[in-house]
This record gives sequence, structure tokens and C-alpha cells, in this order.
Amino acid sequence: MNDILKQLHDAVIDCIEVPVEWVPESYRGKRKMISLRSVVRQARKRGVIESKHQELKRIKAERIAQYAAQYAKNESFDYIVDEKLLYDAQVRFCNVAAAAGQMDFDD
Repeated sequence: MNDILKQLHDAVIDCIEVPVEWVPESYRGKRKMISLRSVVRQARKRGVIESKHQELKRIKAERIAQYAAQYAKNESFDYIVDEKLLYDAQVRFCNVAAAAGQMDFDD
């Protein structure tokens, strides 16, 4: 099911074209229209848009800095819980365990 949604997402993104006037000059070519996928790809290469991996690395570095500051101040720190990230990890774990036959959702 996930592959079908990914294919649908890719097909929709490929269909969307952006007028060149809306795009920064450094991204423009000789065409009048440019695909949204191309604009996003160029923006990621230049660091304008963070990928999911880059975003997670940035958040992790920010948390480490916060923990270090708290520890230097109090010699202890309060763990910051990202509920969405935790939930997503738990769902992925359950899906992998179910696919491997290690867990039944009926239990």
C-alpha cells in the first residue's frame, strides 16, 4: 500500500509545473515552465530546503546542546520527548514485527 501511495505522490508532483517567473533566477533555465520536482531537487542541492534526514540531524544537535546546557547548569537534565517521533517509531516497529511473524495484531 505504501508503494502505491509513493507512486501516486510522485505522479502528482511530476504533473505540477511552475512558471519560471515564480522561481529564483538561479533556478531558471530557457524553458517557460519547470517541473515542481526539478525545483525541489535544485533547492535541496543548494540547502534551501532541508531533507527529512537533515531536519532530524538538526533537531538532534539542538537537543544535545540543550542537554549539555542543562547538565552544565544542574548536573542533570530533563529528557525531551517528541511524541510524534516516538509514535512513528513504535508503529514502524510493530509493522516490521508483524511482517516478520513475530507479532499478531489480534493480541
